[in-house]
Amino acid sequence: MGARRSGQVRRLKHRQQPRAHQLRIGVHDGLEAQMLSSSLRRMNEEHEGFDPVVRMAPFGALRSMLENGLVDVLLESRDPHGEPDGASVFRRMLDCPSVCVCSPENPLAGRDRVGLDELADGGRLAVGDPHHCAAATVEIQRAAASHMPPERVMMAYNIEVALALASAGVAFTVQAGIPAMEVPLLRYIPIEGLPVVTLGVRVRRGRRTAVLDHFLEVLAEQLRRTPELR
Repeated sequence: MGARRSGQVRRLKHRQQPRAHQLRIGVHDGLEAQMLSSSLRRMNEEHEGFDPVVRMAPFGALRSMLENGLVDVLLESRDPHGEPDGASVFRRMLDCPSVCVCSPENPLAGRDRVGLDELADGGRLAVGDPHHCAAATVEIQRAAASHMPPERVMMAYNIEVALALASAGVAFTVQAGIPAMEVPLLRYIPIEGLPVVTLGVRVRRGRRTAVLDHFLEVLAEQLRRTPELR
């Protein structure tokens, strides 16, 4: 019985081992998955047999999957003074300002910058559920909400829903200003008084594969690109 169980464990571990050109990427939501599209396109063009596997799960589950070797890399955003590294290491890609995201019709849309005390001029603020948003996003949205009348703050399921409300002109939202994720028809206005959010990836300590190293280079480049108007 023991030998049989040992054989099953070996087969399971074998199935979990990535193939030579496989890359297992962890994301928290659909917005992060979209963020990968241009990088995955580049990788597919430059690596014959490239085999991406994108897995979506809450942050805690993804961290566990990374440390247990079930994913190779996960996207992460955090305050630059966030938690220290442990079994895995955070690799910075881009420092993003906190921005107000609104429709062109919003009263805040024509401003170059906006202060926390001016956010109430923009109507309602849509904030994401803390269980379905990155911790760094939750923190800046909470800080912004503290400067709003409580009746003007509305809950959205996640940042995707908050952006849909902003697109509809129902509300504005607050997020990290990532160039690659800007929607041409929305306005992105830096907010004075909120921290910079550091966007990056988390990988396990130790030796990395050539495919993973190349992906990190491509991702860092693509995140800085603003989408072209279509």
